[in-house]
Amino acid sequence: KIELIKFACRVRQLFIRILAVVKWAATTGKVTACEDIQNFLELRARLIRETSDSLAQLAREKLLEARVPSFPVTDAIDAMTLGSVNFLPKRIAEVATSFTPATESERQKILPRLQQILTARISTSELPMQFTTVIIKNGLVTLTVDREFEVKLGITNDNLSSPWRLYQTKLFLQDPEEPGKK
Repeated sequence: KIELIKFACRVRQLFIRILAVVKWAATTGKVTACEDIQNFLELRARLIRETSDSLAQLAREKLLEARVPSFPVTDAIDAMTLGSVNFLPKRIAEVATSFTPATESERQKILPRLQQILTARISTSELPMQFTTVIIKNGLVTLTVDREFEVKLGITNDNLSSPWRLYQTKLFLQDPEEPGKK
């Protein structure tokens, strides 16, 4: 009788274990869904981290000289509100206030020379392979990396060693798993 009771207890424990495994197997769909969500979030975090690292490296190495100059905003506000520039020496004020913008015919003469200078600058510059498109138009250089970003650069004088000026940046963000969505 004792052996029979021991056997029944062991069989009961085995059935309880089997029942626990069966109930757990019924919830594996939820576990799998949670794992999929976790993997998706880890992938997104990795993509964001890699993108920020790439942009930081680009800013440190390639775009050091393509920064926008700091403009004297307070002086410009004074000039706009007062109607004159009182803080410059008289000789500089005469030259600065006698500025007349270029006419359309003068612009048409200047633009081809500017295009030549920009072409020379681009041809002597070491561009990363990722730039798929380089367009020189209207005195600006447009550099594009497909499906990532586009920048417009220009120069302030004809010196080949003068720094580039960054005029516009466009970032193209899209979901790598859904290429049609932006």
